[in-house]
Amino acid sequence: MARSANHRRDKKILDALVGITDPREKRVAMRKVYKAVLEKETQKFGALYIAQGTLYTDISESGLGYDAGVEKAQIKLHHNVGLGFSEPYVELLPLSDQVKDTGRDIGRAVEVPEDLLVRHPFPGPGLIIRISGQVTPEKLRIARQLDGILIKEMREAGLYKKVWQAGVRLTEEATTCTKGDGAATGLVVILWAESSVNGFTSRPCKLPDDFWDLVDQRMTDEVPEVGCTCIRRTGKPPATIEFE
Repeated sequence: MARSANHRRDKKILDALVGITDPREKRVAMRKVYKAVLEKETQKFGALYIAQGTLYTDISESGLGYDAGVEKAQIKLHHNVGLGFSEPYVELLPLSDQVKDTGRDIGRAVEVPEDLLVRHPFPGPGLIIRISGQVTPEKLRIARQLDGILIKEMREAGLYKKVWQAGVRLTEEATTCTKGDGAATGLVVILWAESSVNGFTSRPCKLPDDFWDLVDQRMTDEVPEVGCTCIRRTGKPPATIEFE
């Protein structure tokens, strides 16, 4: 049943992304699906309120946040900002004046399990913004497999809680490589891990070479479509943590 529900969810998102390659347009398309699904699920409970975990960083990067109405640059449009839910739903944003670290402090104060509090932030639009170009079921499968390898190895190496956020960018670039005894071409993927406190700024984590070597070996061995891995070394600014 859960697998069937996931398949339907994936199809709705993929259908909305047909022909879209621009990162911002992907976010806009995802917002529409997110809003529709959230309202539909809320209706099942007969609820009138929709509470979101929207943080001030989300609002600020989306170009909002100044009470005086002064214009602010839109860095990226977040999925959980300014959705304008349909009647009769009332949106609640209890963390809208908080950033990640203070939000976690509130969670600890109300005894939210620590494992939930230290989970890495995950992009609201999901892996679609970690995929260059057109999003397809095949690319989505590869992106999920790569993300699973990175996070699993990070946990097993005891590095997960030392990193703010980590991810894999699946590019459209192809490189010549060897698979077994034959020549082939494979995709270039970009690995990244950032340290931060509140999400407004970040620096690349200095993780052991042995860790990156293991992740590279697993990805190139276990994911046939991958030709090589690269590591991003740019922090925020000038990049953003979830770069796209």
